[in-house]
Amino acid sequence: MGSLLKLIFPFIIIYFAFKMGGWIIGLASIIIILAYLFYKNLPEIYIMRSKYLYLKDTDKMFALLEKAYKTGRMLPDHKIYYGYMCMREGRYADAERLYNAATLFQKDPGVIARAKTNMALLMWKKGDIDEAVKTMGEVYENYKSTVVYGNYGYLLLEKNEPEKALEVNLAGYDYDNTSDLIGDNLAQNYYMLGDYEESRKYAEEVIERKPQFPMPYYNYAKTLAALGEKEKACEMLNEALKYPFSGVAAITKEDVEKLLIELA
Repeated sequence: MGSLLKLIFPFIIIYFAFKMGGWIIGLASIIIILAYLFYKNLPEIYIMRSKYLYLKDTDKMFALLEKAYKTGRMLPDHKIYYGYMCMREGRYADAERLYNAATLFQKDPGVIARAKTNMALLMWKKGDIDEAVKTMGEVYENYKSTVVYGNYGYLLLEKNEPEKALEVNLAGYDYDNTSDLIGDNLAQNYYMLGDYEESRKYAEEVIERKPQFPMPYYNYAKTLAALGEKEKACEMLNEALKYPFSGVAAITKEDVEKLLIELA
């Protein structure tokens, strides 16, 4: 009811402005309300424009995100998004600044969990895997989501703890068996444990959904190579090269190309 009232309240004001003040007051009320709505939603306008520019004009995208931040009215989740984009591009100091800003005076456990989850990834990218796993473990104890399961399971694999990772990844799969990240984690997990057939099973589930990032294709290629299917492995590596490589991913274009040369 409150949301509906907020939606219709401007129209009520405009109606009475026209009725009691005539055309001049009515038109003035429309201009004032539109100006207020533009001011109020300016951060979201900047963010929408920045998302359109992703992969088209990175510098302008970041300029718009910074403008949204400097309004002082950027929502916590938008700060986390901005921080993540910084992290993807290797702007680690800016990412840390934004994650900290997102949790400042914040009481919403969901926002705190999302910010700390991204902060854990930042720690990993900066080379502190132990602190990254510790931070994700703290989040995991108190908050569950597809992203939390996916990132925690992934970081445990990066720390080379496949047995503990398997517990988290299987629990994550029970929570959301449609997640490409969790499915890929399980495929990689079983690969690390030497169970290549089980790895293939989960990898194929992910590949059937045609993920738009290179990691699942690369990991599936490693499993196929271990099973002796080098030709198909090369097909998967060539597929991986069709997608953009982000600064958050564990693999680079060079990693894919190197494995492709080894298998060719």
